[in-house]
Amino acid sequence: MNRIQGQNIYKSKLDLQKVPEQYRNIAKGMEQQFVQFMIEQMHKSAPSTQEDSSATKFYKSLLTQRHAEIMTDKDEGLGIQHMILEKILPDQIKDRLRVVNNNGNEKYQAQIKNKKSGNLTSLGVQSE
Repeated sequence: MNRIQGQNIYKSKLDLQKVPEQYRNIAKGMEQQFVQFMIEQMHKSAPSTQEDSSATKFYKSLLTQRHAEIMTDKDEGLGIQHMILEKILPDQIKDRLRVVNNNGNEKYQAQIKNKKSGNLTSLGVQSE
């Protein structure tokens, strides 16, 4: 965790590009659902003068869904994906990704590059 003006700021050490795709998709989908729910609640808080027709409700739901997709696709999303991945990724994969990302153990990284069927790739982690 980093500290900015006395507040703890969450910072993930995981590189999203090296996380297995199925986990990235889950985290991205969960973030999209959260953002979509947040936008829907914001719309409900604004007063309306008349009841929307079913076609208008459908259009607004599509528009809200698209807004959520745009917000989460931009530069790794809002940061919620990192927090979700920290919770759903198995410890083995997180440990392997941190070792690769830290660049501290060059001997271990050389073994990973030389072994295509090693522990890291068998867990679904993309090597460099």
